[in-house]
Order: sequence, then C-alpha cells, then structure tokens
Amino acid sequence: MAAALEFVQSDESLGAERNWHRIEAGLRRAVPIARNAMWISLAGGTHLGNHTLPADRAFSLGGPRTLAAYQFDELRVGGYWLADVSFLWSIRDLVPIKDQVIYGGLALQAAGLYDRVDRVEDGEVYAASAYVGGPTPIGTFTVGLGGASDSWGFWLSLGRPIGRGSILDDGLFR
Repeated sequence: MAAALEFVQSDESLGAERNWHRIEAGLRRAVPIARNAMWISLAGGTHLGNHTLPADRAFSLGGPRTLAAYQFDELRVGGYWLADVSFLWSIRDLVPIKDQVIYGGLALQAAGLYDRVDRVEDGEVYAASAYVGGPTPIGTFTVGLGGASDSWGFWLSLGRPIGRGSILDDGLFR
C-alpha cells in the first residue's frame, strides 16, 4: 500500500504575488492474485475554495497513469477526484529467478473534474485502457491504448515517464 498527502501554499506575507493553496492526496493498494495482480487507486485534490489557483499550479491529469485516453497534462483543473482499478495478467516469464514477467493489463477509471482551466463544463470522465509491459535492460517497456467518450490515446514508453501530472505519477505509486 502507498499513500501520500501534499499541501502547497503561496502567501503574500512570505513575498508571493498571490495568495493560494492546494491540497492533494493519493492512495494505492496492490492485491496479489496468484501470479497476477490488481491495484485500486484513489486520488483527489482541491484548492479549498478560498482562492483560484493560477493556471500553471492547477492539477493536471492525463497520461498512462491518470486517464490514459488523454495526453500528459491535457486536463488542467482546480479540483478533482479519481478512482482507478487495474488488473495485470502474467503473460510470459522472462527470467523466473528475478521474477521478471511480461504483463498484460486492463484499467478502468472514473474522475470528477472541477474548475477546468480550459473552461469546459465541470463533470465526470470515464475511461478504459489496455496495455502490455515488461522489463528491459534499460527500463520498463510499455505500450497501450486508452479510450474515453470524447478522446483516445496511444502510448509507447521506455523507462520512467518524464511528465508529472497528478500525485499518482509520483515514484511512490509506480
């Protein structure tokens, strides 16, 4: 299990040009099922309603770990909640003594998006993705496809992603 809480505050009394604050939390629980795995993730963030977040400090969602149907950081919001259930099936053992396996996965996600920077109406987004991944000498290889009612995305990654979106993109949750 992994959990994280992050609070950020900008205050004029400390020399900032604007007052704002935000809080974000994430929780992920892994559940082994024989040689397969499942994990459940919950995350959310808010600006606590006191001040509007600057656009560059808004929460960002999108990418393989948070709504794979969208590009990295495509969805910028002042508040959100996210629920994710992912299943990983062991497809093929590569090096059993090192527990290296090629996995196939399926993820189902639901998210509520509020105070969107792009001025799209607040609401919920439902998405699904399928992917295949496994270890290589230079990092984990993953290829996948995600879809939602208004968007779809394809990704190919090798190693650790560079972008940082929601708290679920932090290394603690990988």
